[in-house]
Amino acid sequence: MVSDPVAKQIEPADPPVTRASLGSDLAHVRSLGFQAIRDGKGSRILLTPCVVAVLVLAGGQGTRLGYDHPKGMYDIGLPTKRSIFEVLCRRFLRAQEYCISQFSSDLACEQLGEKMVAPRCHMYFMTSPINDAETKGFFAENHNFGVDPAKLHFFAQGVLPSLDLDGKIIMEKAARISLTPNGNGGIFAYLLEAESKFFPEMQSHGVEYLQIIGVDNVLNRLLDPVQVGLAVSRDAGCVIKTIPKARILPVDPCP
Repeated sequence: MVSDPVAKQIEPADPPVTRASLGSDLAHVRSLGFQAIRDGKGSRILLTPCVVAVLVLAGGQGTRLGYDHPKGMYDIGLPTKRSIFEVLCRRFLRAQEYCISQFSSDLACEQLGEKMVAPRCHMYFMTSPINDAETKGFFAENHNFGVDPAKLHFFAQGVLPSLDLDGKIIMEKAARISLTPNGNGGIFAYLLEAESKFFPEMQSHGVEYLQIIGVDNVLNRLLDPVQVGLAVSRDAGCVIKTIPKARILPVDPCP
């Protein structure tokens, strides 16, 4: 036990991994990711079946965008007029199709005698009490954007009392406290809550690897085989994907 946690400097378990540092191992890592996404088989590392899932943090509204609906329903101006939800779902499905095509063309995997099967990936959406019903309705109206209903799941995050700038509780009515979603970090508390059905549900689906993304990150590569492959090859409890800044601003634009 650390007596003074502030005095102990926290360092990453491993040095940062880049495409350049992987070098010739990149193809092997990507192949492990393909196998894990497909069905968790075909590798000496993946001795038991596992499921890779995606969790989208979608509890927020598009208020800052002048849009009084779930942020995932927002039209970001694409020529196709697709909403953020549709973009993410299509990318989720396309990633699995790509995984199958790559896996089938991998000679090493073919030599294992593996038969092609449909990926078993699941997709979860963390909504909030203020947008849960509208989000589910939007998906139902659009036939879940092609995602198998058996692999599509919704749950609402927790809430906290709303506070004003002086730290005082805001009242919605005379005898009712105003509540607000507890933020993206609430997912970790939700996973550990005894009454939560989310974690047991994931276990029942066989989920071993969970990719967590924000709903407004439309450039995110869902089911990234390299990121998943790194988690598998290093038996890592957590793999965080980042993009280095192209430049550092000399002055904070938001003081």
